Amino acid sequence: MCSGGSDTTQPPDTNDAITKSVGPAGGTVVTPSGAAGVQIPAGTFSQNVDVTISQIATSTAPGSGPLPTSLKQYGPFYEISTNPPALQFSNDARVGVCQVTNPSNPYYPPEPHALLRLAHGVGNNVEVLDPVSVNDFLVCGNVLPIRESSRDRSTLLARLESIAGRVTRIFQPTQVYAAHGGLGGKVKSFSPFGAVQIQLSFTKVSAGENFTCAVNSDGKAFCWGSNTDGRLGIGSPTTGFSDHPVAIASTETFTDISAGRGYACALSTLARTFCWGRNDFGQVGNGSTVSVSAPVGIMPARRLSTGIGDHTCGLGSPETRAFCWGRNSAGQLGIGSIDQDAHPDPQAVVIQNGNFPTTWSDISVGLMHTCGISGTQVYCWGLNDDGRVGDGTMITRTVPALVAGGLSFTRVTVGILFACGLTTTGSAYCWGQNGSGQLGTGATGVFQLAPVPVSGGRTFVSITSGGNHTCAVDSDGNAYCWGMNQFGQLGDATTTDRVTPTLVAGGLSFESLSVGTLHTCGRTKVLGVVYCWGNNSSGQLGNGSRTDSSIPVRVANQ
Repeated sequence: MCSGGSDTTQPPDTNDAITKSVGPAGGTVVTPSGAAGVQIPAGTFSQNVDVTISQIATSTAPGSGPLPTSLKQYGPFYEISTNPPALQFSNDARVGVCQVTNPSNPYYPPEPHALLRLAHGVGNNVEVLDPVSVNDFLVCGNVLPIRESSRDRSTLLARLESIAGRVTRIFQPTQVYAAHGGLGGKVKSFSPFGAVQIQLSFTKVSAGENFTCAVNSDGKAFCWGSNTDGRLGIGSPTTGFSDHPVAIASTETFTDISAGRGYACALSTLARTFCWGRNDFGQVGNGSTVSVSAPVGIMPARRLSTGIGDHTCGLGSPETRAFCWGRNSAGQLGIGSIDQDAHPDPQAVVIQNGNFPTTWSDISVGLMHTCGISGTQVYCWGLNDDGRVGDGTMITRTVPALVAGGLSFTRVTVGILFACGLTTTGSAYCWGQNGSGQLGTGATGVFQLAPVPVSGGRTFVSITSGGNHTCAVDSDGNAYCWGMNQFGQLGDATTTDRVTPTLVAGGLSFESLSVGTLHTCGRTKVLGVVYCWGNNSSGQLGNGSRTDSSIPVRVANQ
């Protein structure tokens, strides 16, 4: 526990630092002076992690400090980092920095505090986190645990909200600050705790067209990249970009997310679908064709898919039917017709004469076609001029058509002009257009009207297609990609197209991958950290830049 900080304490020098190994059992790390520390609960780390706390030099000018605000800031300032990069501290972690006080120094006067808050810097703004009591922090000798009145709390909250612009409940900052509230609700200072170099942990990630979205371990959704048509879901504006994750404008908690061509959808913990972004063909599914910049709720669902085209599909919950909405210019909605009208409400995929499936376990959307799994059989529908429906013909289908070959599948995934699937034995098969080698057959330029095996004989546990490339993960977490590689979206440190599976560079172990139009993202096995590679013209790699990368780069914190 933090033990220093009496009224006569002198500011420690910048050598006040400590490095301590903390494992799965948790522990407390405190600097030699006792001025700063962190208490890490059991289960926060899955392996031994070196936690370093070091002091940042404090300016002698009052009001100076790393926090972007005009408020007075009192040192010392500290930075915390971990090696290797570790999972973010959980909400149960106690973090604290003791404000140094010295009655003889006007820059460090004694200031008893009634309560503390957390804040973090985002660009040039300060966002204030939920209020916490002193007992939620490490015990510091100069912070008095005096119970504040409700009037004091509300006064402080109003003052801090005014400063911050808004209150966020997300405890995932890149910089953490202990916000000291004086007695009577007067804000005295912000004492930075500083630069927590701990990676955001995600449970789901989805790469779309020039943007990416993900869900973190708390069920909060984030997006980054282009914000054209409001595809980041942040409420406003509907232009620009973000080169790092930003929280979408929703208080819902989510279990899954899918980024498509200028829009995205997510599944809430209550199995309800929320969508936002580009909506010119009703692909958001809210009954209109007006783009929306914040999530709107539509149908209950248990699985959903957005795509490179202008339509969306989902599997009903608790019903087992498949539903699609949006554009239907080639029968891609599976409703038995072709038309140019927008369908802004979910439409049930047609079942006729008992010959078509009534229950579905998977569904995936491409440019102008759709595929789904019923039992272990794949059905596809929509445009088929290059064999992408996979039924052995080039006839466009407006209702589900059984994919040829008699194979048993567990997973199907659809790209722009093709589709791929994993069999029950883990073998990968693809069909459709092959202009860039996206079928992985060892050749290019040959349409495949029915599933053909991907070269190499490898078995995989997951597969994903999008744009003109495909990626898959084997049981050891090795990632392989093939197809178009103009922007490095295959991640093999080149920009050379590949016609067979090629190992992604970097030696990372992935749980899953998601292929976008011109970039790819993956979630690591152990810590759930997201890496992306390929085109980065709008910041869709999320690493704080707009530079393309042909190898995986780690997505930045907020």
